[in-house]
Amino acid sequence: MTNHGTPIEWQRSFLSTGALAVLERGRAHGYAVAQDLQSLGFTHIKGGTLYPVLNKLEQQSLVVSDWQEGIGGPGRRVYTLTEEGADRLREARESWGPFATVVMSVLEAGPARIIDTSKETGTP
Repeated sequence: MTNHGTPIEWQRSFLSTGALAVLERGRAHGYAVAQDLQSLGFTHIKGGTLYPVLNKLEQQSLVVSDWQEGIGGPGRRVYTLTEEGADRLREARESWGPFATVVMSVLEAGPARIIDTSKETGTP
């Protein structure tokens, strides 16, 4: 399944970095993180996908959360980027360009070459 030509699994693999980038703008609850990512082009992000990512980021000390009482409704957990999370996001930004270059090299390499390993192993 794709979103505008982007495979969903690519979005899932980028979700933790995307959440850090959204939280760099300020503290937010999970639904707001999902809405911001969707406004930037992600497909609908299910809570069952996002909340485990946010929990893992919290376990890694990249975000912290606290409970915010609801006004006229239920309370909700609000997430804040930590200094360590900001550092991780900075590292991601610095490494993205070189990584994208490698990916493009692989994608543009053309048809796969058949490698004859029999000469290396001595088998006929």
